[in-house]
Amino acid sequence: MNLNVLFYELDRTLKGLKQENQQLRAEVEYLKDIKGAKLLPPTQTVPTLAIPLPVTKPLDVDTQGLEDQLKSKLDTITANVENISNKVENINIRMGSINTKVDSCQSQINYDKSESDRELDNLKASVQCLETAKREDKIEVQRSLEKLPTVTTMAIESPLPLHLLPVIPTPVPVPDPVQEKKEIIELPDTADKIAQLQEKFELGIASVRALLSSPFSVVFDAVRSEDWIGQDTFLTFTKLNVNLGKGMVIDTGRFTAPVSGLYYFSVNVYGAPRDGVVLSIKMNDYMELSSCSGVGKASQACVVDLDEKDTIGVYVNEKSKLVDTNKNKFTHFIGMLLRPKDLLYIM
Repeated sequence: MNLNVLFYELDRTLKGLKQENQQLRAEVEYLKDIKGAKLLPPTQTVPTLAIPLPVTKPLDVDTQGLEDQLKSKLDTITANVENISNKVENINIRMGSINTKVDSCQSQINYDKSESDRELDNLKASVQCLETAKREDKIEVQRSLEKLPTVTTMAIESPLPLHLLPVIPTPVPVPDPVQEKKEIIELPDTADKIAQLQEKFELGIASVRALLSSPFSVVFDAVRSEDWIGQDTFLTFTKLNVNLGKGMVIDTGRFTAPVSGLYYFSVNVYGAPRDGVVLSIKMNDYMELSSCSGVGKASQACVVDLDEKDTIGVYVNEKSKLVDTNKNKFTHFIGMLLRPKDLLYIM
């Protein structure tokens, strides 16, 4: 049940009990005054007659018993008011606990996001440093190679034949053991950080996808492909264009909510130009959410807060005549989840 409706009913009950309490208190005070002979009617002045008047006996009113009954009823009403007040206080406490949990989750999400951003920035800075060092080493190697004498230069300067010139081997860079040890130590650590960041990003993306997909994870569009001759019953359908969440059953014409939340429903029908159309959207077969009527066509829509397993259907009056074919499917019953109950009060 919607909390707004619950608070409204509790407030109205409390007002009624307070009014009844005031009335009972007034009646008790009135009986106390009668018992003390404070509200007896004043003696009226009558002319003196020769015939003696009969002496009237005082009324024997059991005010004590009546007062006890009213006090008992007053105590019962007071106990009911206190019980309702306790329930309202418990509801407020639960709402405060829910809001605290939501704030805590939001704070944790923000903290995780900031930590991920910080680690990503550190990783980018490390990669840039490695690239800079690689470029500097490459430039240094090129400069060293340019300083070495080539075979052609030695041939020009030397009187010996070319085949007798000594072959100068290409210098092989000597590996730096300190640098290799540093790379051996740092590379696994960097790989672990990358794996951790990737895992966090995947979890964050999955969480964001879940939040984005939840509002529209339940959607259906039911249509008809044949005429409908009026009878007092729920409208059935012949085809489903879409049925995300598997909540709509065309054979019964009922949609069953797979999750609790705020839903949107709309229905559109078409009849002959002079045929009347009378229909309504009902919840759990009996509660009418909205209704409409027209000549030749009609449409209606509503937004409703549903609990899991609640049902929604289109109820058609016996005077209605609908026109649908395989080519022209005018009748559409559409529903979708706007927001799940867990996210209903998150702004």
